Amino acid sequence: MANKMKIMIVDDREENRYLLETLLGAGGYETVTAPDGKQALEQLRQNSFDLIVSDILMPVMDGFQLCRTCKADETLGRIPFVFYTATYVDDKDEAFAYRIGADLFLQKANEPDKFLEAIREVVEKTEKGEIGKADRPEPDEKEIAKDYSDRLVRKLEHKMERLEAEIEERKQAEKTIRKLSKALEQSPSIVMLTDTMGVIEYVNPKFEDVTGYTADEVIGTKVGDLGEQAEETAEEMFENLNFGKEWRGVFRNRKKNGETYLEQASISPMFDEKGEIINFVKVAEDITRLKETQMLLKESEDRYRNLIDVSPVGIGVHAEGKVVFINRAGAGILKASSPDELVGRPVKQIVHPDRWESSNDRIRRMMEGEKGLYPVEDRYVRLDGKPIDVTVMATPLYYKGKPAVQVVVQDITEKKQAEWELKARSEVDRIFLNCTDGEIYKKLLNLVLDTTESQYGIFGFVNEKNEWVCPALTRDIFDGCRMADKDVVFSHDSWAGIWRKAMTEKRPIYKNRDFCLPEGHIILKNAMDVPVVYNDELVGNFLVGHKESGYEERHKKLLEVIAEHLAPLLKTRLDIDKEASQRRIAEEKYRHAQKMESIGSLAGGIAHDFNNILSAILGYTQLAMDEMDRDGQVYKDLLEVYNGVERARKLVQQILAFSREREQKDAPIQLEPVVKEALKFLRSTLPSSVDLSENIEPELANVMADPTRIHQIIMNLCTNAAHAMQEKGGTLTVDLSEVSLDPDAAGTHPDLEPGDYVRVTVSDTGHGIDPASLPRIFDPYFTTKSRGDGTGLGLSTAYGIVKSCKGAITVYSEPGKGTVFRVYLPAIRGRVKQDENRQEYIPGGDERILMVDDEPAIAELGQRMLAQLGYKAEYRTDPRDVLEFFKIDPDRFDLVITDLTMPGMTGDRLAAVLAEIRPDIPVLFCTGFSEHKIADGAGKAAKIEVVQKPFLKSELAAAVRMAIDRRTE
Repeated sequence: MANKMKIMIVDDREENRYLLETLLGAGGYETVTAPDGKQALEQLRQNSFDLIVSDILMPVMDGFQLCRTCKADETLGRIPFVFYTATYVDDKDEAFAYRIGADLFLQKANEPDKFLEAIREVVEKTEKGEIGKADRPEPDEKEIAKDYSDRLVRKLEHKMERLEAEIEERKQAEKTIRKLSKALEQSPSIVMLTDTMGVIEYVNPKFEDVTGYTADEVIGTKVGDLGEQAEETAEEMFENLNFGKEWRGVFRNRKKNGETYLEQASISPMFDEKGEIINFVKVAEDITRLKETQMLLKESEDRYRNLIDVSPVGIGVHAEGKVVFINRAGAGILKASSPDELVGRPVKQIVHPDRWESSNDRIRRMMEGEKGLYPVEDRYVRLDGKPIDVTVMATPLYYKGKPAVQVVVQDITEKKQAEWELKARSEVDRIFLNCTDGEIYKKLLNLVLDTTESQYGIFGFVNEKNEWVCPALTRDIFDGCRMADKDVVFSHDSWAGIWRKAMTEKRPIYKNRDFCLPEGHIILKNAMDVPVVYNDELVGNFLVGHKESGYEERHKKLLEVIAEHLAPLLKTRLDIDKEASQRRIAEEKYRHAQKMESIGSLAGGIAHDFNNILSAILGYTQLAMDEMDRDGQVYKDLLEVYNGVERARKLVQQILAFSREREQKDAPIQLEPVVKEALKFLRSTLPSSVDLSENIEPELANVMADPTRIHQIIMNLCTNAAHAMQEKGGTLTVDLSEVSLDPDAAGTHPDLEPGDYVRVTVSDTGHGIDPASLPRIFDPYFTTKSRGDGTGLGLSTAYGIVKSCKGAITVYSEPGKGTVFRVYLPAIRGRVKQDENRQEYIPGGDERILMVDDEPAIAELGQRMLAQLGYKAEYRTDPRDVLEFFKIDPDRFDLVITDLTMPGMTGDRLAAVLAEIRPDIPVLFCTGFSEHKIADGAGKAAKIEVVQKPFLKSELAAAVRMAIDRRTE
């Protein structure tokens, strides 16, 4: 077994034997040593060995001789023989060794592991019987002797060369020792040599200079006798030294004169060839002044550190890209729990990414020698991720021997925010004070874009229809958008995404991500929306986007400040614009009403005179026709005259309806049957290319109107609509519904009061009306039709009828998109039953009637018509004559028929005087037009009826009969 093998080691050098003993012993082998071959041979013959390891050159008997003798012996020849030599000359030595019986030849330069591996291989081969056999062929003795002599001579020569080299080495060593001795003598440090018990064996001159003791006074004494005392315990010191370790520490020593001094010492053990400690060497320096300086420096550093620690500004040092020191204020600025949390952190993680390039460039310049201390504004990122604005003063320095940068930092986030807010408020005020209406919104948007560092933006206000109107948006948005419809007015139902949420919830929102917008829109990277709210009312909105580094709380806060400051200004401006717009509309409507009133008065005046003429023509034509044969040609000719006058009469009636001066017999009616009847009649007259659509709500409120006039309105509006679609066709739509108008809606039209209305809407898909014609659309005789296609009275007549009903009519049209007319009539609550038993004709009578008219032809005409009806009629042309004989005989007449407008005395004045004479006298006014109302006094005692000129005989008969019969009621 390997752990029981016994090995003979043969070498003349003790250190070599010791080395092999230690090496093989560690490998588990038992060893015995001999200084030469002779002693080894003696032990080999006395004891049993398993392996021989031998050097070559040795006194008395060398290795070659030992190997040759062992191999010649029958017993010893079986022991494996290994040469392990340092005096290897050439390959012939190795060959000679194998010739004389060696089993292995090794050089001492081999590493221990390789040496042991070779020994194990020899052992294994021996155990297998492959080596160590004694029956090898006998070599030629002469050749062996010759080779041995040659090998020995060469080795002796080599040995002599090595001895000469060793002598030279010793000389050099002595020379080195002398140098070392001088170095010790001249060393600036104290050097002391003691034995293992602490007895001084050597001190250098520096020791004498420091302590005042001479070498002779201390050599032979113990160190402790000099009063040396380690600041650490002696036990700890000797424990380190006895274990062969160096000890470093501080001594407090006493000089010869009694003074004490501090000594920084390093004590190391010295070992002999066997590794045993034989001495201690102390190298020391007097550090008394150094300690005093260090104490002063430490006090200064403590004061400086305390000053830094209590400083209200942040102070830090960074080196090689990392924080190496920071005070409490600096840690607080960055929201660290303690300075330790920041030490070691890369500076790049503290500086904001947007500012890292410029900040790193400043650091590089300072490291290259540029002076610092100039203040710059920068941005940092706190540990909680929030960016802050700071001012930084930096200067290069050395920190613990390394180039570093010291920075003094102040957090100016709030100050910066306050400056921005003040600047933003001032800029908003400046924009509203100095910019024109067309520039305000664009300037506000540019302010917001600059404040938030955004590329894209939209700003607008919310109008009374709850639409987001955007008069200002970046050109990139408008040009980059590929949507077909680039309308900048967004109805409430089209609000979407982040701006819908912000505007609906009335709070600012920002999102740092890419937004997936509908196809055709620009790609929006990051977005923020801030609504403008005044007294919880949404009045405007900012939408910005495409900020590369994303939005932060500071951007949102800045926009909130702008929006808050802007809110009352924008609200006031919108209210002013709204009031101005309403005022312009009201003024326009008022001017239009005045114009229509003037036109109506003019038309009424013309109609009055024209009616008198028509009355004579129509009346005398009727009288003539009554006296003629209906089959005769003259009768037929007069019939054509009668028909022409009838058409003229209807034309005058339209003029009077427009002027609102003709008395209208209004009553509460339902519009549904009237509108349906008009549409029923209209269907037969519409061309096939026009579709008629109706939407009539049931159970509507009543209105106060004349059914005939409402029928006329529907027919006029629908006829115009059909004419607008006669070329290309289209759809005519009539809607009937109830609406309720609030003050804002009613305020857009001066003729309407807030309340409930029945609305008739007539719309078409025709060619529309150009904007220049819209203001004149209700003017009499104004028409866009060709000559012969219309008179221009249809819309003006409708306008007059609606006005007489205390309603309003509006029109909206766009060229190419059609026209919409809306008629508003005040609603009356409650259902009213219509009088269906109205008498169409009243026969004549035999009562006495006085006809009064300043036109003799009209007065005579009336007298003759009344006579034909059986009445006893007289006529007068001067109302003053009537008063004279009426005073004489008040009961002479049963009825007085008088024109309303006469020179000298009006008809209503005449009626009032007659009523004073005879209160029960009935009066029938016969008029074509009057600019003033019937006087109140005229109707206090008399029964008043009115018949409109020009009148038919049947109309006159009905009016007369009703006036006389009412006297008995």
